Amino acid sequence: MELYAGGVAALVQAHANANPDLDPAYFAGAIRASNELKAAATEAVMSRDPAKVDELAAEVHTWVAKFRGKHLDFSSLLADLELLGEATAKLAV
Repeated sequence: MELYAGGVAALVQAHANANPDLDPAYFAGAIRASNELKAAATEAVMSRDPAKVDELAAEVHTWVAKFRGKHLDFSSLLADLELLGEATAKLAV
C-alpha cells in the first residue's frame, strides 16, 4: 500500500514538474492530497484502517477526472490509484 501511495505522489509531482506552463494552482490540491496519502498509507498499515487512504485517493482521482487545461496522460497515475484501492481492500478484510 505504501509503495502505491508513494507512486501516486511521485506521479502527481512529475506531472507538475513536466508542465511548468500550467499554473501551479492546477496541481496544488493534488500534490497536497497525494503527499498526505503517503503518510496515511503508513498509518493505515499500522492501524489496519484504510479509511483516510480511501478518502485521499478519491480526492486525487476526482482531481484527475476534473483536470482541464491541456491533455495529460494520467494512465500510470490511475493504475497506481487502482492498485492502491485493491491494497486497501485487502487491508480492510
